[in-house]
Amino acid sequence: MGDEKPELKCKTILMISDLQCPSCREAREILKDEIERGEIEVKTVDDEEGRKIVDELGIKEVPTFICKRDDGSLTEIEAKDVAKQFNKGEYSEGVDVKT
Repeated sequence: MGDEKPELKCKTILMISDLQCPSCREAREILKDEIERGEIEVKTVDDEEGRKIVDELGIKEVPTFICKRDDGSLTEIEAKDVAKQFNKGEYSEGVDVKT
C-alpha cells in the first residue's frame, strides 16, 4: 500500500527551476527522460511564464513542482510525489522542496 503511485491527475507537471540551482540540475538529470517525453515541462524563474507562476503561487524555493490541471488551475505538489509517479526512487526519499 505504501508503495502505490499517487494519482496526481495533472494535464502537465511543471518544474519551476533556475539554471544556477544545483538541486534543479540534479532534478532535471534524474527526470530527463520524462522531460524529453513532455511529461514534465521545465519553466525557469527567468522566463515569462515561469515568473508569472512564481508570482501567482508565491514560490520561494526551486525546484518546485506544479500540477497543471485540465481547467488550467495550478497546484504545488511535492517532489516525492512526482518521483513516485515516475518510479524515481533516487529522488523520492526525504525530498521536500518546501521547508
